[in-house]
Amino acid sequence: QLGLSSPRLSEQDLNDTALNFLRPQLVTIPGAAVPYPYGGKSRLISVDLDTRALLAKGLTPLDVVNAVNAQNLILPTGTAKIGPKEYTVNMNGSPTTVAGLNDIPVRTVNGATTYLREVAHVRDGFSPQTNIVRENGRRGVLISILKTGSASTLSIVNT
Repeated sequence: QLGLSSPRLSEQDLNDTALNFLRPQLVTIPGAAVPYPYGGKSRLISVDLDTRALLAKGLTPLDVVNAVNAQNLILPTGTAKIGPKEYTVNMNGSPTTVAGLNDIPVRTVNGATTYLREVAHVRDGFSPQTNIVRENGRRGVLISILKTGSASTLSIVNT
């Protein structure tokens, strides 16, 4: 097991470090099974619908879901070579801030556009925590490393 805690990093930063940097390296060890980290906070952006506003605009929750999914895209990037120079082409259709999600158009009828902010409230938060880890009295993150099948514990440890 690997425990992470820090006097400076937040629970979200610890979880991100474990999930995005440590775990991908550990899963490459032959014979090791590495479940998702325990503890820490996972960022969650929520869209709270205003049902009265939806009804007033003649919209359904599915209309909002479809609009957000269609206009919040991250497509594979590439490069464009123009003359001797090569440029990176970004195809990120996601808003750069959480508040930018409010500007997503949900529907346009007769030239009148209904934006997400008119029928919903977007908020930045965390998914509900189902477990808490403490290391040396501080909240932290725990990564378990398990052996699979007939793998040798010593070969996993020595890798």
